[in-house]
Amino acid sequence: MKKKLLSLLLLTMVVAGYSRQVLASHMSGSELTYSCVAPNMYIISLKYYRVCGMAQLNNAFTAIAKANTCGAAIGQKQITLNKAGNNRIAQPYCATGPNNCTGSAQAFNYEEVLYTGNVTFTAAEASCPDWFISLLECDRPNSANLQGVNCLYTEAYLNLSAGLNNSSPQFMDLEPPFVALNNQVGLTAFALESDGDSVVYSLQPALSDANTPVQYLQGFSAQNFIPTLAPIRLDPENGSMSFIPTTFQAGNPGSGANFYFAVVQADEYRKVGGTMQKIGHVRRDMVIHVIDSAPNLNPKIAGVTANGVTLAPASVIELRPGSPLTFQFNASDQNPADVLEISSNAATMLPNASFTVVQGAQPGGTVSWTPTAANVRSRPYFFHVTVKDNACPVRGFQTYTFAVRVSASGAVTGIKESTKNTLEFVAYPNPFKNEVSFRINRSPASEQTIIIYNALGQKIDQIPVKKEEAGNGVKWTNAGKFAPGQYVARLLDGNTIKQTVKFSKL
Repeated sequence: MKKKLLSLLLLTMVVAGYSRQVLASHMSGSELTYSCVAPNMYIISLKYYRVCGMAQLNNAFTAIAKANTCGAAIGQKQITLNKAGNNRIAQPYCATGPNNCTGSAQAFNYEEVLYTGNVTFTAAEASCPDWFISLLECDRPNSANLQGVNCLYTEAYLNLSAGLNNSSPQFMDLEPPFVALNNQVGLTAFALESDGDSVVYSLQPALSDANTPVQYLQGFSAQNFIPTLAPIRLDPENGSMSFIPTTFQAGNPGSGANFYFAVVQADEYRKVGGTMQKIGHVRRDMVIHVIDSAPNLNPKIAGVTANGVTLAPASVIELRPGSPLTFQFNASDQNPADVLEISSNAATMLPNASFTVVQGAQPGGTVSWTPTAANVRSRPYFFHVTVKDNACPVRGFQTYTFAVRVSASGAVTGIKESTKNTLEFVAYPNPFKNEVSFRINRSPASEQTIIIYNALGQKIDQIPVKKEEAGNGVKWTNAGKFAPGQYVARLLDGNTIKQTVKFSKL
């Protein structure tokens, strides 16, 4: 009862303290990207991050395309960007919280609004290769790191050199910008690159106009945009960001207290004529909002392994075509009453991979992937895992980034050239109709158990493994009781996960 009353009190404070009336402006961030549909023809997209309920939502914006290096002879073009599709409303609050953009007492929240438009460059315009597509809106909210209320200028650089036909990197959906005081924060500004180009990420100054950096308050800069326990780390290869915020100011947020602007730029490079050249860039301008969520602590993931080998932070998983990957992890939380939720884009980022969740208060996950020769490339594949709790009023979360490189030759993470002592845990036959067994090529040194899960990640059965059975096969005697479909078997040695295998019933 005390916890429910505390959650209700905190939620009331959030709604009262972060009411929409206290912020004078409403553009909390933006990004411009582009997609090439034919030579010199592009779709321009604006993602506009709007503070909920602050002002009438625009039906359209006008972006400017300008070739700065070609003088007045080329001039500039106006691009009308019309509202497209439904808005995406952030979901930072718990189930009983105000995860919406309506109501007179709306707690602070934001929505992502998409605008798109088309632009075609003439042959004369395309003769000038360097174009900047930009948008200027003077409604940036107050903040704790920028001087005064500033205009928000966002841009994308487009190179129209013949034969490039480039589409810019596309940023992933932005997580709710709430970060917890004195908690480890994991965010990502990863942008998906469809042309196979290399992308380099960096923290850049906020701009109030073209080539006009906003003035930062004393002690702040583009690279140090928020007070932290240690320097902010942005991975230049994948856009992941980590820090521990150390400052929170109670009071009226209309002054901008606890709101910090950050800008991540993704520069795009391609080998042209034998040399690497920059062919584009896009910027994500975003606000990060510090909250005091004590006593709640952010959830984490732990026990991360690839093919049974514990992964060190920032390490790259190495694979060859045909070599399978079994990537596993568990979620954990120091608040024992919290229920955790995990998600991953691995099935999208790794072609034909699968992601399986084992449900529970502190769930686990498995990514299974076998790359082919078509997946060989020098750049790593990146995928993400996000873990969230159900704390009230604001949910704690972290996003983790992992890298996989597929090479035609070389080492494979977790697999030695000699597999004599390698654990093999297989289901056979796979798929099966009526009976299935599991073979373990090494006799267990201690008690082992096979846990069976259905496609929803629900535990449905468990099988004790006797030492003398391991090499000959362990039969799942209850297999006939369950419907056809996908299943997962997890081999446990005590409480340690040794290996996971997927199998199917016809």
